[in-house]
Amino acid sequence: MPTYVHDGSVWQELTGTDRPFVHAGGSFQGVNEIYVHNGSGWQQAYQFDNTGPSVADWTVVGNDSNQMTINWSGAAFVTDAASGVASVQIQYQYTPYGGSGEGWNAWQNWTGGEWTASSGSYGFTVSNAKRATQGSAAPGFYQIQNLYYVDFRVIATDNAGNVTTKEMANGQLTRPYGTFYLVPPYDAANARTYGDSYSLTATPDSFVGLGEPSIRSGNGTSVGSQDWSYGCWFYGNEVETYHLYRDASGNRYKADSGTLFAQRHLTSGISGTWAWQQHNLTFSNGATGASFLGNILTASISGSNASATVNLDSDHLTAFSNLSAKGFGMVRNGSTNYRVCRNYLQDFSASGTITLVFN
Repeated sequence: MPTYVHDGSVWQELTGTDRPFVHAGGSFQGVNEIYVHNGSGWQQAYQFDNTGPSVADWTVVGNDSNQMTINWSGAAFVTDAASGVASVQIQYQYTPYGGSGEGWNAWQNWTGGEWTASSGSYGFTVSNAKRATQGSAAPGFYQIQNLYYVDFRVIATDNAGNVTTKEMANGQLTRPYGTFYLVPPYDAANARTYGDSYSLTATPDSFVGLGEPSIRSGNGTSVGSQDWSYGCWFYGNEVETYHLYRDASGNRYKADSGTLFAQRHLTSGISGTWAWQQHNLTFSNGATGASFLGNILTASISGSNASATVNLDSDHLTAFSNLSAKGFGMVRNGSTNYRVCRNYLQDFSASGTITLVFN
C-alpha cells in the first residue's frame, strides 16, 4: 500500500527506495519496515529496499524446429530478498555477425510469479529473415551470408522500484534457412575445381591437386605408379561452414534433407551401378587415405554424360551435422571399383554437388 509522511508542509509518498528515520534512544535510526494497526492486527505498510533483484544465469539452445530456447535450473530465475519481485520482462534482439544489435523487443512479460520456478524453458521462434542463407555463386563455390545471433536480456523490477538488467550477448547463431549447395573448392590459380586428381591436359596422364584442399580420385588402375581404389570429392570446410553451432556444447544444426549429384564425363568410367559413401576428410594430401562411414548409396549411371541424383538419409544428415563426415567418395560395389569423372572440367560443373535443405 502507498505510505506517506508529512515533511512539515505537504505529504510525500515513500517510494520504497526512500529510507525513513525515527528518533529513538537519543539518536536517529534508519527504518527498514513500517507497520500499522488496522484495528484487528498489525499490517506491513512499508518496506525499504534499494537493492535490485537477483537474476540467475541461463543458457540458450537452438533446435531444428527453428527455435531458440532459454533454460535455467537449480533455483528461482529471479529473487529479491527485501521487497519482493514485482515483474520480469525478457527481451530479444537480432545481432548480425560482426555487427551491433538491431534493438530490443519485448518477448516474455511476467507478473504472475513465473520467475519463482526452480527450472524453466521458454522457446522463441526465429524469423526466417534472420537466418543464414547462401549467397550468389562464385566460380566453383558459394558463400554463406546473413548470419545472425539472437541476444536476450532480462529486466527484473522489485516492489520498491529497483531494476536489474542482465544481458546475454551473442546467445547463439540462428538456424540456416533454404537450399545450400556444397561443391569442391575452386583453384583460381589453375582455373579448375579440385574435382579430380588426374590432369588430362598433361601427357602422359598425371596426378594434380594433391595439396590442400585437393581431390584424390581413382578407378583401381595404376596411373603414375599409384593405385587409387577409391575416388573422393573433398569439400574443404564447406560442411562445417553450413552446419552452424546451435548451442554452447558444440552441437550443430542438422539439415532436413539432402542429395548427392554425380555425372559421367562423356563415356569415361564404368557404366552400370555406381556406389558412394561418406568419408572423413576435408581434403587429401595425396598420402592420407579417407575413412569411409555410413550407409552406401547406389544408382545406375549408363550412357554418355549420364547423371544421377540420390537422396541422403537421416544418418547421412546426422554425420554431416556432427562433422564425422566431411564429404562423399565413390566406393567398391561388390568386386568392382568406381571412380569420380576423370576430367576436372566436368567436375567444375555440377558433378559431385551436395545439396542440403534447411526448412
